[in-house]
Amino acid sequence: SKGLKILVSPVRFLVAPHRKKMGCNCLQPIFICVSPTFFCGSTQNKHGFEALYIIELPTKRYICNVFYIAMKRLPLFAIMLMLLATTVSAQYRPQKILNKPNYDINRRWHFGFSVGLNFMDFDVRNSTETQIDDEGNVYRYFANINKVSPGFNVNAICNLRLTELLHLRFTPGYALSQRDLHFYSINPAEGATPHSTMKIESSFVEIPLGLKLASKRHSNVRPYLYAGGNYRIDIAAFKRMKVEDGVMIRLVKHDAYYEVGVGIDFFLPYFKFSTELLWSAGLLNAISDDYADGAAPFRNSIEHLRSRIVCIKFHFE
Repeated sequence: SKGLKILVSPVRFLVAPHRKKMGCNCLQPIFICVSPTFFCGSTQNKHGFEALYIIELPTKRYICNVFYIAMKRLPLFAIMLMLLATTVSAQYRPQKILNKPNYDINRRWHFGFSVGLNFMDFDVRNSTETQIDDEGNVYRYFANINKVSPGFNVNAICNLRLTELLHLRFTPGYALSQRDLHFYSINPAEGATPHSTMKIESSFVEIPLGLKLASKRHSNVRPYLYAGGNYRIDIAAFKRMKVEDGVMIRLVKHDAYYEVGVGIDFFLPYFKFSTELLWSAGLLNAISDDYADGAAPFRNSIEHLRSRIVCIKFHFE
């Protein structure tokens, strides 16, 4: 049609009105071919031709127009680029080599050993009964643990795979630690004053049995939960009390515990290494009725004494 000129684009044919023939005083329409997605829209002039209307600005503002149009679509393009980058990265990411991929498939039984640290404590329930000394003064003793000292434990590991994720574990071992039981004298006149400290040693023979519930293996890592029981025999309770060192009470020889813990399995090229955090709580009263001469006030001041143990273990299987 006369008065119109056709601009040829690599993408499509576009029809734009000529400013002289249309009587328009604006500048020549500027065609910006960045991408088909950058088209702002189209309008129809009075001659019935559909014309692309981008923006008519002077040539010196060409760069501004490009950035303006690009910014209008920036959020969409940012999302598209992120999805594309994620897809390409997932397709071309090198696969991590699995160490011992058939570790739980080839054999039902696994054996190993474990070493670690333990932190033993007492849950003390003190008696509220008062006592009277030879001079007629009313008093009572109060026992407490002020600090916890680390101990050492070593265990053997016998693991039976029941299902793909459930394992039965028997880990007999030996644990050694010491707990300092502080006694305070309480009377109405002076209040609470430190009286004595008894360093009570414990040498446990441990016979634990529990269930390990593991998750699905992710690469060379697998977290798990543990729950079970433990029967402990205190060898130190069979020995003579060290009265010369101020130890005048002893613990019971046998105690039962419940245990819960969490851990992570790391599959290494030649073996499986695991770290475990274990909480163990005694069920029985740990203080014995066997005490030294003159220690009745100390023994009677404690109503219940239950063991609490936290273990950090390192397993090698």
